[in-house]
Amino acid sequence: MGILNITVIEVKKMKKIALISKRTIVGIIISTLILFSLSWNTTIIKSSINDYRTKNPSILALTPHAAIEIISDDNFTDYGFLGSGTETDPFIIEGYNITTTDGTGIFITDTTKYFVIRNCYISAVFNGIIIYKVANGTVSIIDNNCSFGNNWGILLEESSNATLTSNTCSNNDYGIGLQYSPNSTLADNICNNNLENGIDLYESSGATLTDNTCNNNNDGIWLWYSSGSTLTSNTCNNNEYDTESAFGIVLWWSSGSTLTNNTCSNNYSDGMFLQFSSGSTLTNNTCSNNNNEGILLEESSGSTLTNNTCSNNDIGIDLSSSSSCLLTYNLLQENDRHGIYIGSASDSNTIHHNTFVDNNLEGTSQGNDDGEGNIWYDSNTNEGNWWSDWSGTGSYSLDGITESKDLYPLDGEPTTDESIFNFTLTLLMIVVPLLITRKITRKRTRNRITQ
Repeated sequence: MGILNITVIEVKKMKKIALISKRTIVGIIISTLILFSLSWNTTIIKSSINDYRTKNPSILALTPHAAIEIISDDNFTDYGFLGSGTETDPFIIEGYNITTTDGTGIFITDTTKYFVIRNCYISAVFNGIIIYKVANGTVSIIDNNCSFGNNWGILLEESSNATLTSNTCSNNDYGIGLQYSPNSTLADNICNNNLENGIDLYESSGATLTDNTCNNNNDGIWLWYSSGSTLTSNTCNNNEYDTESAFGIVLWWSSGSTLTNNTCSNNYSDGMFLQFSSGSTLTNNTCSNNNNEGILLEESSGSTLTNNTCSNNDIGIDLSSSSSCLLTYNLLQENDRHGIYIGSASDSNTIHHNTFVDNNLEGTSQGNDDGEGNIWYDSNTNEGNWWSDWSGTGSYSLDGITESKDLYPLDGEPTTDESIFNFTLTLLMIVVPLLITRKITRKRTRNRITQ
């Protein structure tokens, strides 16, 4: 598994390097490509654009505009954009329909002024929006549509602390990309149906990705060398174009990251795949109906997985060469093979208070342990995991060469955090109406007394 994944990653990395460096493309090659691709581009892109415009008539209300190229602060005023370029009064690029056969719809580089690109529709031969080497924290890209035929929908390079919100970047090679642009925020973007990755971060640590939708791409979200990032409430489903990979979310050499409330389902390979990303935290994620693992950690020691739901995958949670991890309160249900699979060289992990329901129905156990020194119970409370096929007495035996056991299986109803939450919610549904009724009754009583 590891060799295959590394090979795929290296191939994708070479493809990325070949695509991302615009400075290496000689002008004569661009000209030649444009000349030979004009007829093809016009046929393919125009049909897509016309269909899209029919379904989205608001695009017709935008002001037609030629491609925009800004290579200095003075160019903002040369174009006549409103604003003064300060943080409180940024230059505004807004409300344009940029449908062009130029290489890039909007290209901005070497600026120090604050600017906002907002509510534009952009379709170009190669890229929608390219931001390269602008001052820290000066970029806001909001509510734009960069779709149909672009290499990159939106690409930021060496432009840190940027904000990208509510953009649509679909039907391109890549949706949104950040390279060498740390501490940026991506929220509420839609990046679907791209040939490669929906969102792609390279050397962009400390990123915050929230409520983005990345469906039907090759891969949903991919972070390379982007440690300390936070991914919350993103949806990455049905990613399957390239059958060698097709993951929901991938973290590669991105340690210390946090993934919470994400949904990664129906992907051709894994829901979430962390490789060389130690010390990460995965909480409340749903990874179901993926062809391989719901969650796969490879060479990602010291990570914590809590209250995740992994159902109807091949394997629920898989640890490969990942030691000293903590797995608690996860729901593993109806996976074809094991609910949790601890592979070789995955040692000293702690697994307790997880719920295993009807996994590996054709096998002998719902869990597997090939590592050393793994503990399948809480050593402080002597409480293990809940197994739907436990006999009710004695320990629970696990598959694997170490012949491990859960010495203290949990009896009665499952005791996951989700069960506690559901109980609390039910209690609130009963108590709150009673309190409201009591308050109304008291108010009516006071009204009668005052009358």
